[in-house]
Amino acid sequence: MGRSAATSIWRCSDAASSGSRQMEKLPAASMERTMTSMKSQLFKVFKARTRTAMSLDERFQSAVEIVQKLPKEGPVATSNDEKLTFYSLYKQATIGKINIPQPAFYRITERFKWDAWNSLGDMPSDEAKEKYVSTLLDMLEKVSQNMDVFEWLNTDNADPDLPARFTMIGFEK
Repeated sequence: MGRSAATSIWRCSDAASSGSRQMEKLPAASMERTMTSMKSQLFKVFKARTRTAMSLDERFQSAVEIVQKLPKEGPVATSNDEKLTFYSLYKQATIGKINIPQPAFYRITERFKWDAWNSLGDMPSDEAKEKYVSTLLDMLEKVSQNMDVFEWLNTDNADPDLPARFTMIGFEK
């Protein structure tokens, strides 16, 4: 086989007038565009299937791991309000309606946590999981307006597991 066989691609096309199929040889440049387009389409299908194939529980667990691994300080750190939101949604998702007595007024941190969890009332577990993931995505989207989150993920400050987790919850470049 000569070099042309390696750099050529054949495409089957329908002949409009006769209704029969014909084979046509594509030039190398056209082949390159076709291959690039095919790779791009396959990658999009793979990403979409990965996202839809992941269950809510898997996305929720990935989001929980991201929140737990975020640094205490820095550009992607969570505020106290965000921590309370994540705490209450996590409790609602994993336990359900609040099942502990209200802490004394002088136990300030516990009281804030209790109030946040109690405010969710009878929210279903799946709704709390979905809201947990969407709250994290919203937070990351907000942070990404001021900095390149994926560039930050490649620094020494970021946990090496985070990039894969970001993809699992649907946060991509």
